[in-house]
Amino acid sequence: RAADTHPAMNLDPGDLVIFSARTIPGNEAEIEAIVSLFRARGIEVVHADEYELPIHASGHACQEELAHLYRWVKPRIAIPVHGEPKHMDENAAIATKSGVGETLRGENGDLFVIAGEGAGHVIRGAVQAGRIKPADY
Repeated sequence: RAADTHPAMNLDPGDLVIFSARTIPGNEAEIEAIVSLFRARGIEVVHADEYELPIHASGHACQEELAHLYRWVKPRIAIPVHGEPKHMDENAAIATKSGVGETLRGENGDLFVIAGEGAGHVIRGAVQAGRIKPADY
């Protein structure tokens, strides 16, 4: 955390923070506020939007990369678990088109049964889920 409030980690003057992702439009003010806090504390910041070399890493594979991965790994089941519902639905569709025999999609708190009795289904709301508040950890 830029304000040095994280319970398990802190940064000191001279440390380096790298923002390898590009700023999502609409988040400019929030990102600049974080960067300003770091710099005010003497922490060097390198941001993909400002850096002359390509350091961007989205963390999200494109459709062709997902299809290639599914064809290469040949999983029996695909369980997309990250992103908005439309992203997970599309990921599951790519898996199916790439030869994956079964896909499961859930929501936060769902339990995926992938082996044993009842394999291949989702138990909805089986686990408490939600945002973690600072007092929770």
